[in-house]
Amino acid sequence: VANKTIKVAVGSVEALRSLLATFGAAAVPLAVLGKAVPALLEHANEGPRAEAKLLVVEMHRWGGDAILPILKGVKDVTVAELEAAFKANREEKERPRPTRLTRAAEGRRAGGEAEEELPEEVVEEVVFGELLDLNAAAAKIRVEIDEEQRPFDVAI
Repeated sequence: VANKTIKVAVGSVEALRSLLATFGAAAVPLAVLGKAVPALLEHANEGPRAEAKLLVVEMHRWGGDAILPILKGVKDVTVAELEAAFKANREEKERPRPTRLTRAAEGRRAGGEAEEELPEEVVEEVVFGELLDLNAAAAKIRVEIDEEQRPFDVAI
């Protein structure tokens, strides 16, 4: 996604969007996708920006308004375009369902569960605001090393 070659970045985002649409949010975690989206929406080239907008719309289909915090710091024009696309998602009556299953889900289905007994896919509530401050949280973590376990000590 962060490749310098435009075609590779566009293809990567397109593949992620396709995976999300096909397998659903249970197989493709929205939190992982949410980390890359702000940088893609600010990309200098139109190609990655357009694909990132489509990815955000697909993420909104699966996660609802819980993904809105990832749009903090994005240009107002882009947010307005995405809000217009989100309106159509909010008007949909049915929740999205995956069109294909992962091998783990197929194994559960083959294990005796009937198709109508499978529960609706539950999308876990993700708090994106907490995820965006990972660097700040990592800086606060203090690493303690035992005196015996110094891997870089060299006896002279």
